[in-house]
Amino acid sequence: MPTIMNGLRSLDNNTPILNSWAGDGTYWVTKDQPTVNYYFVTYASVFGDDPVPAVNKLAKQVKAGTGGFITGPAAIDGVATAIRRAKSTRGIALAAQLEKFRKVPTLSGLVSFTPQLHSVFGRRYRVILIQDNQAKVVGTVVAKVVPKI
Repeated sequence: MPTIMNGLRSLDNNTPILNSWAGDGTYWVTKDQPTVNYYFVTYASVFGDDPVPAVNKLAKQVKAGTGGFITGPAAIDGVATAIRRAKSTRGIALAAQLEKFRKVPTLSGLVSFTPQLHSVFGRRYRVILIQDNQAKVVGTVVAKVVPKI
């Protein structure tokens, strides 16, 4: 990231860049060429400005460097919900409950999971802007549809 960003910005190319959670965090920014107009989406903000106060508290406690820190606690929330619903810890019973998840509340937000999509979807992502090496949440976004692949 530093090579790409510094190369573009040193040419006075300040075109906004949008990245996924693959470019989350500020551990890669450099002082010699400040990062500007760089946006990324991620699971949670680690900059103390997440829209969910409990996320800010946890990020501070674990000294989180990227928004990916929230996926573990959110998974625990999901498993706990599945155990309560199944009244069991048996794998097959838990799997059956997970496949029924529709907008289940977790620390990371509402999530869904289906037999067709064995991956969490529906989570609200944070849109974060890095301007002059300072990161802040500028909005949130949820996918409106799951594309047919």
